[in-house]
Amino acid sequence: MYISIFRTRYPHWGMRSGINQYAKYLNRNSYDIEMRVVSDSDDDFPIHNTVIRNWLRRLVQKHGMQWYKLSDLAAEMKVFRNFLFEKVDVIHYLDGEHTAQYSPWLCKLPQKIRPKIVATYHQPPKLLNSLIIKDVVCRLDYITVVSPDQESYFKEFVEPHKIQVVLHGIDTHYFKPGNALKDKEKFKCITVGHWLRDFKAVRETAEKLAVYKNIEFHIVSSQVAEVGHLDNVLTYSGIDDDRLLKLYQQSDILFLPLIQSTANNAILEGIACGLPVVSTNLPSVRSYLPGKEAVLIKDNDPQQFADAIVHLFHNPDDRDEMVHAARKRAEELDWRNITAQYEGIYSKLMSPMANLLPDTDSYRKEQVWVSNIASLNDSLGNEQAWSIGICTGTSPFSFVSSEVVKNPVITGKDVTDRNASFVADPFMLRVDNIWCMFFEVMNKKTNKGEIGLAMSNNEWNWTYQQIVLAEPFHLSYPYVFAWMNDYYMIPESYQTGSVRLYKASKFPVEWSFVGTLLSGGVFLDSSLFYVNNHWWMFTETNPNHKYDTLRLYYADNLMGPWLEHPKSPIITENAHIARPAGRVVLIDGELVRYTQDCYPMYGTQVRAFKITHLTTADYHEQEACDNPVLKPSGIGWNKSGMHHIDAHRIDDGQWIACVDGFGNIS
Repeated sequence: MYISIFRTRYPHWGMRSGINQYAKYLNRNSYDIEMRVVSDSDDDFPIHNTVIRNWLRRLVQKHGMQWYKLSDLAAEMKVFRNFLFEKVDVIHYLDGEHTAQYSPWLCKLPQKIRPKIVATYHQPPKLLNSLIIKDVVCRLDYITVVSPDQESYFKEFVEPHKIQVVLHGIDTHYFKPGNALKDKEKFKCITVGHWLRDFKAVRETAEKLAVYKNIEFHIVSSQVAEVGHLDNVLTYSGIDDDRLLKLYQQSDILFLPLIQSTANNAILEGIACGLPVVSTNLPSVRSYLPGKEAVLIKDNDPQQFADAIVHLFHNPDDRDEMVHAARKRAEELDWRNITAQYEGIYSKLMSPMANLLPDTDSYRKEQVWVSNIASLNDSLGNEQAWSIGICTGTSPFSFVSSEVVKNPVITGKDVTDRNASFVADPFMLRVDNIWCMFFEVMNKKTNKGEIGLAMSNNEWNWTYQQIVLAEPFHLSYPYVFAWMNDYYMIPESYQTGSVRLYKASKFPVEWSFVGTLLSGGVFLDSSLFYVNNHWWMFTETNPNHKYDTLRLYYADNLMGPWLEHPKSPIITENAHIARPAGRVVLIDGELVRYTQDCYPMYGTQVRAFKITHLTTADYHEQEACDNPVLKPSGIGWNKSGMHHIDAHRIDDGQWIACVDGFGNIS
């Protein structure tokens, strides 16, 4: 896939900063990348006549794009030339406020003869009205934004399925805590940058803390006039990357009062260097700093800023806890993780059905049939949603609701730390006689799935605990398993175009990303198991959302490399039996895989197949029984659909399974 990327060259950015860094981590086996750099001026425009330049500048800015320069016009002229003479699959404008004004009109042409056009926008909603042309933005094939509050702005005039939040990343291999000991005699607060910084709050805070001779403020900015005269303030400008890194590593906290914000390089660089953050309580800042790594102050109150800094100065234990949380959050936002989302976008855009299906994976649980049923029941005073139940059986091929269980055992209403639309896709493990169940929680506010936890000491009565894993992208199907005294999870992360592996750092409540197993495609409900000295993975891969293609991969080691089986895809053009429906189980030496029957509609029923032969060269299976393992009951909590099972044999030889169902929720 040939991708042409346009980025604006900002003089104040270092070589390690900026959104263009993600391109370094794109899979070059899948993507041929051309990076075009556009000056943030008129320097790149080939005509030097002053009269013509002034006339053109007024012409290109008269429609509302105040930041659009003649260099941007020159860049778009190259786009039209490439369209005529070269084959480009995707054009990605990394700075949509600058360069995407004329070329989006190519989107009026038939898709087969033109490139897909993507633009990324960075500025807060309050500024965007003066920087973009809405009629032009509407024509783009896809929009990425770097903050959730931007998403709500664009949804007012752009189809929601064309918008995706992709948080800004950071190079954690370069920006990292230093090895040298910090100056114990000085407590250094570093402030970096100038755009949308509140230097008045910086000055007033520094003035309030002037009595603390050990507290210093180090300001790295081209605009320091308002604070540079204070005795406890040191200023820097025009420094290189290495000098900036050293200043971060020598500092104790990042102090960053903001007027507005979306993504912020200084925040990312600071937390990557292990700095606790004292900043402004803004929605965008909270999306990057959701945990213990930051103290966020409302309305930039200088006294509250000063109190927070003094507290951290006097309480090194609290500061150390924030240091660890900051670095952990930075590692979650490492470009190696973020880049997978862009790869997913590019793969999705080149799918034949790219403009027909919404982006979010929640679409698969809100198909038209579900919406129609839900609307009908709402009109009758009933509420329908996915929920979780417990079933029992004498074999892994036949399950019913147990008389001792009141199903559903978990619903969206049980979730206490999110406003949840529904819960689904449960997996469970028994550890020290306690059952831990992990499942998708659909966050109604963000319309993205997160992974929740419930626990039980008797298999029947379950108590919701908390969200244990959330990412900037949608998560579901949390396939959890134990291996070598550790616990791992592979949640479906469809929007990243990859299969991602997490490891429990503190089971069952804390999980850390450890690596990508597969990337560069569509991977739904990936299901792993270990047998015959190999790891194996089933995953559904049809990019057109037909749920009819099952592929098989194998590896010698969990981290790979993963190879596609020579018989793969093992299922094609059969939505009855392709999509995985839960854990692969080993029964008396025989493997069983469960599959969703997605025809004629998603969530129809669950079927089981025995794997009769499995080697790295061959694969055979047969359906285990004539009847489905699970199907809708026609009444109650699983009235209209069932599509998932995680089956376990318990001590008495009986079977227990956590399942999900679509039906009435009382």
